[in-house]
Amino acid sequence: MKKLLSFIFMFCIIFGGVKVLISAPQIEISKYVVTPKEVYPGGEFSLSINLKNNSTKDKAKNIVLEIKKIEGKNDLSFFYPKNKTTTRRADELEAGKDILLDFSFQVDKGAPTGIYRLVVNISWQDEGGKNYNSEELISITISPPSIENRPLLTIDRFETEPSEVSAGDTFELKIFIKNIGGKVANNIKLEIKKIEGKEVLQYFSPVKSGNIVYLDKIEKNEVKDLSMNFLVNDNTPSGNYNFILTFTYEDENRINYDGSEIIGIYVLEKKEKADIDIVSYKLSEDKIIPGNDFVLTIKISNSGILDAKNIKIYPLNIEGETGLKYFSLKDEGMLSLNSLKSNEEYTHNFYFYVDKNAVGKLYSMIFKIEYDDVKNVSYSKTKSIGILIVTDNPDLILTTYTTDKEIIKPGDSFNLKLTFENIGGFDAKGVRVKIENVENSNSLYPFSMISG
Repeated sequence: MKKLLSFIFMFCIIFGGVKVLISAPQIEISKYVVTPKEVYPGGEFSLSINLKNNSTKDKAKNIVLEIKKIEGKNDLSFFYPKNKTTTRRADELEAGKDILLDFSFQVDKGAPTGIYRLVVNISWQDEGGKNYNSEELISITISPPSIENRPLLTIDRFETEPSEVSAGDTFELKIFIKNIGGKVANNIKLEIKKIEGKEVLQYFSPVKSGNIVYLDKIEKNEVKDLSMNFLVNDNTPSGNYNFILTFTYEDENRINYDGSEIIGIYVLEKKEKADIDIVSYKLSEDKIIPGNDFVLTIKISNSGILDAKNIKIYPLNIEGETGLKYFSLKDEGMLSLNSLKSNEEYTHNFYFYVDKNAVGKLYSMIFKIEYDDVKNVSYSKTKSIGILIVTDNPDLILTTYTTDKEIIKPGDSFNLKLTFENIGGFDAKGVRVKIENVENSNSLYPFSMISG
């Protein structure tokens, strides 16, 4: 009988203990939701945390939820609370009830992709004033931007002029770049600095504009073309050479992207042929002003092995236009030569008039070059010459801008330096520059001008 009473007494103590544990307020995260589901560097997200009081009897009071840090770090590092605080409070939570607490964060544009575990601290009291606390973890995944949420540049197509490239040739490589992403690509740099399997552009030498091209921006689904010119060494073995084209660019949040693609150039053995090209040019005026005349002097050369004949060179059009636009020729406008021997040069003048309504800017004038060699093989190619028209008024353009910080975070102050150039024909006085608004907005938000 004593054994039975002892067993009943012990059971009551154990059962009673379990009942007390359940009745005390117990707060835990029952679920949380991250919106949007995909979080990217430079993006924003909201975090909704559902707290539940698992007690069957007692309510909790003075509840405080704080998102303290990223696991393994001393702070939230790449996450910036949009309302400056990571703490939420609730006066009370009844037994068995839930409460929803919301947070909003900005992600640093330089945040590495991966899974981040947020350390969440929860504290509360029971009705008697006893303190409780717990710590839980919430996982946030930073994903590489999907194609819809980033710019993505790729080679749409390319072509060479001439279409067949031989050892000893100078050729123009025209590349068409397409943005197949869902966002605008800004501050684009494209460079060809080596061929596949080498650390240099073996056998190829950049000429004229060099092997780097900068573009301001490419809209989504837009195609832009660029040109580079190369000289092929005389002793280049025939075969295919893969140029490595590298891209670097930014999106609208100044998140950096890079990539590379291959352009295959097949080089033929050095041929016995003529090779006529414009090797240099000069303008009669330092500043070409609308309504005035000018003389364009070109020097041509036959760098081929064979003599050339039936040579014709003439201005074809302004790049992007069907004709010469603001330019008109004052003479017949064509260089015609019966012949030009191998390694021989020739100089010719073109006389132009510029329309008085011409807009001041750099124009690319395309020249057509046609000739035959002594074997009666015909050749045709084009050459572009840049001609800068300046107005007789000051004409200021923004050439560069820099900031004193590479990464600008919410809450930061920074200096913006603008560099302007006067490409007009006269000095500019009393220059005033005003930053009016953010693109597609009527204000400077989220920026505030401190001075300037």
